[in-house]
Amino acid sequence: MTEEKLNPEEFERLFALDLSAYLSKVPGWVKRVEPIDMREGVAELLKQLKDANKKTTKLERVLTTHNIPVPQDIPYVVAKQKVIEINQRIMGGDVDEKTYMKLCTELEKCTTTMMASDEYHEELRQHEAQWEEQHRSENKLALQKLRRHMPINVRFLSEEALVKDCKLPKPIARKFKRTDVLSLIRKSPDALEKSHPGILENMKTGGLTLTERRALYEHLRSVAPKWIKAKDEMSQRKAQWHANFKTKFKEGADAATAHKNNHGCAPTTPNKCKKIGMQCPFKADAQVDYSGDYGFPTGGVYEQDEVTKAPKPFVKEESKPQRPANPMAAAIAAKGLAKKTSQPKPSFLGELNKKKAAPPNKRTSFTAMKAIPQKKRQSTQRLDTNQEKDPRRNPGRKGRSSVGPGREKVCGKEGGSRQDLGDALQTQRR
Repeated sequence: MTEEKLNPEEFERLFALDLSAYLSKVPGWVKRVEPIDMREGVAELLKQLKDANKKTTKLERVLTTHNIPVPQDIPYVVAKQKVIEINQRIMGGDVDEKTYMKLCTELEKCTTTMMASDEYHEELRQHEAQWEEQHRSENKLALQKLRRHMPINVRFLSEEALVKDCKLPKPIARKFKRTDVLSLIRKSPDALEKSHPGILENMKTGGLTLTERRALYEHLRSVAPKWIKAKDEMSQRKAQWHANFKTKFKEGADAATAHKNNHGCAPTTPNKCKKIGMQCPFKADAQVDYSGDYGFPTGGVYEQDEVTKAPKPFVKEESKPQRPANPMAAAIAAKGLAKKTSQPKPSFLGELNKKKAAPPNKRTSFTAMKAIPQKKRQSTQRLDTNQEKDPRRNPGRKGRSSVGPGREKVCGKEGGSRQDLGDALQTQRR
């Protein structure tokens, strides 16, 4: 079979093909396909690769500056095997100081590479799911135990009411009221999702038994993923609170599992081990006994939060005059309103009436003077005038005449004694 070869003329004609003329001969559906210039696409791809390389170089420099090892390009299985081998050499103890420092540096690099891989995070996710599945049945049982002892409106009942009305044991009633975080079991998941993070952060989580932690963790299992997925600040605070609570719960649950495997203890037989006091986790958990049944619902029955709007405060609305279109009318209306609101000016008759109603002073008032006869009033005034002008009462006026013009007319001569003045006044009165 002979190999067919193209002539140079045919080769040049193939690459010099007029694309527009070729598309004019093809069907309509082919014309809608736009031609792609591969050279422009390759240039854009090369530019993106260069930018990514520059960014990676900068990140490596920052990590190196802060003494953080840069992850190496090693498969996850190889990095994990190296971590195991280095740990075995270090734990062996047959290395000098210089070799020990090199092994620690190599261990840190391999650990960073292993933790940065996708396989490591996938393995963690599978381990977490396996742990959840292992404790799921015990968590559900613990939640049912607590709900059998907890009234729906436990938040609104006092410790005395829980003991007398609900017939609960005193240790359980005291635990419900002093450890308020347990009341979340009677709140719906929707209400918990919208709750403020400050409410959760201010609740007491210390002193909880393993059964109580199991029940609370199972109740929050459907709410926690929503807090983690949300990106707002409030949801992140609630997710952090749940992460701290989960850490404490996992520590207690793992310790109980290890104690059970080592000593053979179980929740039904807590006195099997030789641990003293509360060192046995099952003895500590049995301090508050939730094995009874007080008839409260074990399903998803929650308290109802009634949200009512506060009544608006009564505010007396002031009557505002309508604003006329004419500015002159607005000025006249404003002037009339000002006259209505201004206080009335005091009148003369009103002041006179006040003076009449007032008690008389020690001095002679105007009305009292009117009641005195005119002659007697004149003599009284003269007597007061003469007393004021007496030289014995006014010793500073010795050089001047102590008798005025009125006195001269009465006495008939300049000067005169007090006796003469009195005789003259009596004569005038007669």
